[in-house]
Amino acid sequence: MIHLKDMKNLQKGFVVPLLIAIIAVLVVGGGVYVYSNKKSEVPAVDVGTQQADKNQQVVNQQNSINKKPTNVVNATKSSALTFTASSTLPNAKVGDNYRASLGVSIINPAGPDYFPWSRNIEVSVLSGTLPPGLYISDFRNDSDYGEIITGKPNVAGTYTFTLSASYTGLQTIQKQFTLTVSSATSTNPSLKVLSPNGGEVWKTGQTYTIAWQTNNIALLSSYSGVTIDLTNESDHRVLQIVPESSQLSFSTTSYRWVIPSSIPAGNYKVMVTLNSKMDSSVYNFSNSFFTITSR
Repeated sequence: MIHLKDMKNLQKGFVVPLLIAIIAVLVVGGGVYVYSNKKSEVPAVDVGTQQADKNQQVVNQQNSINKKPTNVVNATKSSALTFTASSTLPNAKVGDNYRASLGVSIINPAGPDYFPWSRNIEVSVLSGTLPPGLYISDFRNDSDYGEIITGKPNVAGTYTFTLSASYTGLQTIQKQFTLTVSSATSTNPSLKVLSPNGGEVWKTGQTYTIAWQTNNIALLSSYSGVTIDLTNESDHRVLQIVPESSQLSFSTTSYRWVIPSSIPAGNYKVMVTLNSKMDSSVYNFSNSFFTITSR
């Protein structure tokens, strides 16, 4: 049997260890709690510094986008826009492909000339007209670029026109140019009577020069020679001045003719013919009638 006194002693013996255990748990739990709180702490944020960092990132990205090749010189007001091409452009020919550089460039005092990409420069006709068939264009390949006049002209003549060029940040400039377009080169021989060519008065018994002009003479070797005929107002042959039996060399361009007294007075033309060995002959008449009179 357990007495009351013994029960009290037992309670004391049980309570003390229990209290010690509870205190230990609280201490340990508090330590874990404190450790946990320390682990979850967030450092204080400086809002101003964070915004400045973001702004700098945006600036860096923009600079990267706008970065230009190392050979590009920025166009400033101290730079000068200019046409370097001569005011007399290279000649063109009807039907032939044509291309001439206008030499639009930016001269920078701080460095070498910089020929900017064509898309940055605007070139237009200020006055006058370009030869029909030609136009202004941007040209670019792996090693060259710039503004050019190009195309295939179709009307001969000499053309004078003024071009203007503009570039962002620089003054607009202008320059007058001249471009000559020559006629197409014929690949066939041609002949033209020069004298008598209309209006002359020649007398029988006198000596006169019948003259003509040939083109592409290098191709005339396919022709056997030249004959000359006198025709009347009805284009009927009156006289063979130089018959085929005694025709002149194909390279001859004149003939001294003594007008026979048997030629009736009247109005006439001469016809000069290049006689072909194989194909059709080439011939030409005086443009208008000339007059033959008796002595």
